[in-house]
Amino acid sequence: MNKKKLIFIIIGLVIIALLVGIYFAWKSKTNNNPTISNQNPTAQFSVQSQSTTTDKLHILSKNPAMGYWVAYSSSTTPNPNIYYIYDNGQNYHNAQIFEIASGTENLIASSTLIGLGNIKISNDGKMILLKSGTGENDFDVYNSDKNMWQQSFDQLGDMDISPDGKSIIYSSDSGIFKTGLDKFTSAITKLSGLSPIDFNLNWINTDNVILSSKPSSDIDSEIWNLNLKNKTLSEIASGKGLMVNWSKFGDLGIKFSVDNGNNRLTLIDGSGNKKADFNFFTFPDKCLISSLSQIYCAIPKDQSVFSDPEILDNYLKHGIYFNDGIYQIDLQNNKFQPLYDSDNNIIDAVDLTLSGNELFFINRYDNKLYSLDL
Repeated sequence: MNKKKLIFIIIGLVIIALLVGIYFAWKSKTNNNPTISNQNPTAQFSVQSQSTTTDKLHILSKNPAMGYWVAYSSSTTPNPNIYYIYDNGQNYHNAQIFEIASGTENLIASSTLIGLGNIKISNDGKMILLKSGTGENDFDVYNSDKNMWQQSFDQLGDMDISPDGKSIIYSSDSGIFKTGLDKFTSAITKLSGLSPIDFNLNWINTDNVILSSKPSSDIDSEIWNLNLKNKTLSEIASGKGLMVNWSKFGDLGIKFSVDNGNNRLTLIDGSGNKKADFNFFTFPDKCLISSLSQIYCAIPKDQSVFSDPEILDNYLKHGIYFNDGIYQIDLQNNKFQPLYDSDNNIIDAVDLTLSGNELFFINRYDNKLYSLDL
């Protein structure tokens, strides 16, 4: 073997060794197990290993879903009916509502709307608000219990339904108001002279409405609480990258924020006080707080992407997608339980709902409605 050939062999072996080292360093960085710690730094949530299979995952809808809800036709019905809204249009949007029952999908209602936007659903799934409009926002009310379009509210900032599904709150140029679902017969009560046209309204429990400005990695956002009983406003949180997903009754929230260029994920109470720090990253709309002790989260497997302080903006603009694992977080027993971690069907899950032994969500890759058997 001549000297030149020997040098090439040595160089080749060195390159192979470097590549192997880089690979294992990358695996170590991106596959760390997610953990959570509370204000006691010695408390950690452990991870239980469990094999997960793809036969637990089901695609439910034939079309992309803009929003969905789960309801039982009666108290004795073992399986729920699932409803979702499909945007079948371009300039004039044909909002179609489908019902999935016993494995069969049927179109049950539709309406032509201009600039179809956000969808809000009452806790019992009986009243649906569909936001539309190209300038001022209009809201169409759909009564799923009676399968009928009820009425429209025009030129508003935002609107939400009360937890009992009997009243609405809305913002306009004149302030914040409360009224009944029948705008022609219901009295209107002015709650505040503030005009938060660009704020999202979230009626989280009987006495409290959350007002949230749009989140951004570069601009400070604000979250306020409007107490309906005494008609007072109090600030819950402010800062860059601010995004919160509240539990059904507003007693807990998962908060994402950017602090001095560093992303943070925390658990907060209804007043904005920190309850725990998460040692992993995901976005709040990828989590569900099902009770005071149970949280379900879709967690991106590649955690290194969260080193980018601009990731929230990229996520909201659909400039980045993830490969998620789905976990159940037991706050009471300090445990993580993996529910789905297969790479055979890649999911990027948002808008989680728990019903019985099924976890429902929308997959951002195709926007279809999925379910996961628990």
